[in-house]
Amino acid sequence: MDSKREVKEFNVLGYNVRLKADEGNGDIAPERIVELVQAEIDSIRKKAPNLGPGETAVLAALKIASDKLTLDDEFKDSVMRMSRAATDALNYIEEVSPSTI
Repeated sequence: MDSKREVKEFNVLGYNVRLKADEGNGDIAPERIVELVQAEIDSIRKKAPNLGPGETAVLAALKIASDKLTLDDEFKDSVMRMSRAATDALNYIEEVSPSTI
């Protein structure tokens, strides 16, 4: 079996979860995904140790979703700024370049 497609089992909040690398996710290892989720769970539990697994899972999901949406927005803004800068640079080059006509 291809190691990229190998199914691995993890324990998250007492639940056994089976994951395999997906070609559509940029070859991110399942271990990295579980580490990210577990780090968020640990952070939440340090702040509120009395929360149950369900509450902790929902808060972790909301935090990770918020982080993702923030990164998506920042990426879109960066692409738009780069596009504007490229257009401005092209316009400037056309202004200062001698005409080829």
